[in-house]
Amino acid sequence: KKQKKYDVMLDKRMSDEHMETLRKGVVITTPVQRESGRSRQMTAKTLPCEIVRSRPKDGSCTRLQFTLVEGRNRQIRRMCEALGYDVVVLHRTEFAGIKLKGIGENEWSELDEDEMKVIISAIRRGKTD
Repeated sequence: KKQKKYDVMLDKRMSDEHMETLRKGVVITTPVQRESGRSRQMTAKTLPCEIVRSRPKDGSCTRLQFTLVEGRNRQIRRMCEALGYDVVVLHRTEFAGIKLKGIGENEWSELDEDEMKVIISAIRRGKTD
């Protein structure tokens, strides 16, 4: 499964117990788009994920790094809100092994050879699924 990595800053420090709860999965409700164009609400437990505290330069303890294997609508925000936290900053840092570090908003970068292999492999898998 493709991993998605995010840097997240919360409104307050998250307890170790809440981090463990999120790692195991929490029940959230998200909209799901149907082929007909209509959407419905889906309530389900999130898949397990990785969460680690990051070490910010400012010394705060409100920053976390999430690694997800699913990508439901506003998933990280909804997961945190379920436990009483507000997401202040959310930034995707990696998708399917391709790192986005150093690329600013509205900027782009050419993929290197290894990154192109990831993309080509994903395209080939998509054609056979």
